[in-house]
Amino acid sequence: MLFYLPLAAAAVAVLLVCWLPKRQAANAGVKGKDRLQLENELRKTAAQIVGGAAVLAGLYFTFEQLQASRKALEVAQEGQTTERFTRAVEQVGSQQAEVRVGGIYALGEISKDPVYDRHWVVMSILTAFVRDKAVWRGGPALAALPEDVQAAISVIGTRDERSIVSDAERHRALDLSGTDLRRALLGRANLRQVQLSRAHLEGADLRNADLEEAVLVGAHLEDTILEGSNLYGADLRGAQLRGASLSRANFAHAHFEGVDLTSVIGLSSEQVRSIIKDSETIIPAGLGATGKNVKQN
Repeated sequence: MLFYLPLAAAAVAVLLVCWLPKRQAANAGVKGKDRLQLENELRKTAAQIVGGAAVLAGLYFTFEQLQASRKALEVAQEGQTTERFTRAVEQVGSQQAEVRVGGIYALGEISKDPVYDRHWVVMSILTAFVRDKAVWRGGPALAALPEDVQAAISVIGTRDERSIVSDAERHRALDLSGTDLRRALLGRANLRQVQLSRAHLEGADLRNADLEEAVLVGAHLEDTILEGSNLYGADLRGAQLRGASLSRANFAHAHFEGVDLTSVIGLSSEQVRSIIKDSETIIPAGLGATGKNVKQN
């Protein structure tokens, strides 16, 4: 069908340029030299119209070809991304630790692709992986987190603003509740709005981490480094903070109901004034705990 289009267009062009000007000149009622001149003028006009139409047709077909090529490229790229995603998920389930780590970081790269939005799927896989591999079982802490668990929470901590806003709008939250993340390295990690209730973070490094509106109810933060971290609006009700380093941390509107702060390090009166506390909150003497429980050091 498409093969005959150029032939049909050529036939129409011949009619417009050759036959139609003769017919129009004949119907104009002029003769001799004037008729030939009129016929030539009409032929020039017809040729210009045909030429313009040919240019427009060329542009249209070029546009259609570009659109088709773009769609074909998108399909190919999506196929490649899907293949990479499938392979990375298979690697995460490998028996070899180094293969699992490679798959985790591959998923992290895929999650950042703004065209094929797999952010939530990747984060769900990684949080499920951490909950499975680092479930709290008690016992002495290891010298460091297993490499694959550390890799997974490191990738989770690299979420960008677009992803966080999207999750908040859809009322989705990453769940790491009840996990064993003792001695985790999470400096500058983005853990905004993450569920960390009853998580064990003893000795973890959370310096300058973003924990805004994170849920840390009943979390174990003994000896945790929270220096310079952002806990704006975080929920730390019933959390254990013995020996935690809190200097320069932002606790504005954070919930500290039922928390004993007498053995923390670096707590300031300004921080105490900014938190939400109740009659069960225990604050060191001299830090402006008027009307609240005060424990002498």
